[in-house]
Amino acid sequence: MYDIKGNKIRIYALDDYSYSISIDELYKYNAILAYLKDGEKIKTSELGPFVSIFPRDDHPELKKFDVDAKTVWQISRIEVK
Repeated sequence: MYDIKGNKIRIYALDDYSYSISIDELYKYNAILAYLKDGEKIKTSELGPFVSIFPRDDHPELKKFDVDAKTVWQISRIEVK
């Protein structure tokens, strides 16, 4: 799982988009930070090198508009707050 010391993380994308997510929410939904797709590193041109993913199919409440904001692609850095 995660070994994060803090209450939130802020995820930054290459285009300067950013989003804050609580650590509790990461645990609740078992969110992942993907860097591979079909066994290959995700290219920047394909929204890599890292993408935050929430399992929408497993949690009906995630099938709403604001989960799109949590799905950050082309991640350049992550800060713990």
